[in-house]
Amino acid sequence: MTAEVPGIIMCTTLAASTGLVFSLAAGWFITKTADVDYVINGAIAGLVAITAPCHVVTGAGAAVIGAVGGLIMLCGTWLLEKLKIDDAVGAIPVHLFAGIWGTIAVALLGDPVKIGTGLTMLGQLGVQLTGIAATGLWAFGVSYAILFIINRISPLRVSEDAEKMGLNVAEHGATTEIFELYSVMDEQTRTGNLSLRVPEEPFTEVGQIARSYNTVMNSLESNLIAKSDYLDILDNVSDGLLLLDDNGMIGPFYSKVLEDILERTELSGLSFTSVFSEILPEKELREMEDFIGLVFNKSLALSTLNRLNPLNCVEVFIDDNSGGFKSKYLDVIFQRITADDEISRVMVIVRDLTEEMNLKHEMKRIQETTNTEMEMFYRILHIEPSMFIEFLASVEENLGRINGALEDDIDSLDSVLDTIYRHVHTIKGDANLFELDFIVEKAHNFEEKIELLKKKEGVKSSDFLTLAVLLSEMQESLNQMKTLIDRLLNFQKVFSSHSEGREELIVLSVKNLLERLCEKTGKIVELDYSGFDIRSVPGSLKRRIKEIVVQITQNSVIHGIEDPEGRRTMGKSESGIISISTSQSDGQLSLRISDDGRGIDFNLLKEKAIEKGMLKDNSHATKDQLMEYLFSPGFSTLDNADTHAGRGVGMDMIKRISCDIGATMTVKTRKNSFSEFLFQIPLHA
Repeated sequence: MTAEVPGIIMCTTLAASTGLVFSLAAGWFITKTADVDYVINGAIAGLVAITAPCHVVTGAGAAVIGAVGGLIMLCGTWLLEKLKIDDAVGAIPVHLFAGIWGTIAVALLGDPVKIGTGLTMLGQLGVQLTGIAATGLWAFGVSYAILFIINRISPLRVSEDAEKMGLNVAEHGATTEIFELYSVMDEQTRTGNLSLRVPEEPFTEVGQIARSYNTVMNSLESNLIAKSDYLDILDNVSDGLLLLDDNGMIGPFYSKVLEDILERTELSGLSFTSVFSEILPEKELREMEDFIGLVFNKSLALSTLNRLNPLNCVEVFIDDNSGGFKSKYLDVIFQRITADDEISRVMVIVRDLTEEMNLKHEMKRIQETTNTEMEMFYRILHIEPSMFIEFLASVEENLGRINGALEDDIDSLDSVLDTIYRHVHTIKGDANLFELDFIVEKAHNFEEKIELLKKKEGVKSSDFLTLAVLLSEMQESLNQMKTLIDRLLNFQKVFSSHSEGREELIVLSVKNLLERLCEKTGKIVELDYSGFDIRSVPGSLKRRIKEIVVQITQNSVIHGIEDPEGRRTMGKSESGIISISTSQSDGQLSLRISDDGRGIDFNLLKEKAIEKGMLKDNSHATKDQLMEYLFSPGFSTLDNADTHAGRGVGMDMIKRISCDIGATMTVKTRKNSFSEFLFQIPLHA
């Protein structure tokens, strides 16, 4: 690993990149198609070409070598096709032609000093050509000799019949009844030999078709052509079959099941594009129109086109004759029929995959439901039951308030959105405590929908329909959780271990939250609750106190406490501390929550207030004014919101809860030292 390695890596990468770009551009310019082979082989050709000179050329030289290598690969590919030499993956143009060019490029573009042979460019070129010739003689000579001997003992080339049959059949025996049917039909199409017959396998659907087909051939040979015989064949085919002429028109005869699949009759003489224009989405329709035009272009290989087939397992929408649409999944396959080396018609096979796809979707839905139930089951098993029951009661209460807000026609729509947002955020925060990620995700999506509605001009009552659907989904999840907890509570032994020596629910909630946030942020935070006495908190206030403690704890970890390295730099211990304590005096409950983090950054508050248009650039604002912004709805000092923080809801929620319970709040902070929130709450609240 010397200092030359980075340059070698750069040259190698540059050559691969220019080989890709130049071969793709040249191929696109000439064939009017962006063939993926140009991308793959162009990059490989650039890599092959740079192999020899990668350590002796500059970046510009590497780019030139790669570009020329890509173009040589294209020219070599077309040359082999012109000479009718079979090279299915383009190995010879990529490795032989591009490799020879790269070997020559050592002399043409390499730095003589780095080459270190002391030769002139012409002298070095002679050495390179000698090496190419020696390598070619050795590789070709030895390979030819070995293969010549093997071919004498056991011939390597398959027979002409095997070539026509296909090696998958000749070598591997991978034939099927339908393959044999198509093979005979193809042979009859090309040769006009009506004496050929399809092998008949009894007791199979294809065997019955083969028997009917052979019957038709017998009639044709006797000049007794009966159209009903053709229709009998088509009536027994389970897939939709039709023929297209070079104008894209559907032929006079097609399988009966095609009408059932497309749910329309009298398809003969109609444009294939017009039929599908009524059921395809606009994007797929445009792609299909382009594709149909290419199917009749014999210069393009059908195997290449099939990779671009836009009707491969496509979803269509068919009129249900009642003002709506129903969805179907179709797979459409195209096969060319040639005569005198010209494409006379295209056979189209239409398969209905609706039942198969619906089954897959149903299995996926069941799997997702099962995963959700298993996640709930797992979390419930690891959570103190009474704690989880309290969570469910909180979720149910907040969902009820959301439902009430949706039904309330007194407040403005913007006010309704703000109310719903707060309750959804509370549900998300509570769900985070128990690592119920699927509830967090639902709540997060709920918030996203509300954000979109807030940005929309002229919000209407009808816009709340989406929120009602999301509310219904969350209510269903709540019902599932309630059912599970009811069942689990019947098994007292499962929960007995949780009951021994349990800590207070508020403390457990905060501990659970800290564990998750520390894992997410990489911070180390300890909880000091030695001064917290749950007996001093009236039962009617416990839930609101928990919401305050949870929100401030989350803000302390996300905004206040530094990461371990930052704390070491500031001379602090790696582990931050969050303290909660309570006391009673003069009919009031004192709740104190503090951390030893970086404190509140008033400069950052001012920047964000200016950024959000709350404050002008040259305005002076006191710390008290800036603190008011911190508790404003939607105000956050984070640039990007995630599922844990950054939406500007938490501090606004603390302010609203304080107002609800008649509390006064005092905030103390010192830069790089601490932040403290003190709540004085009347005990009669």
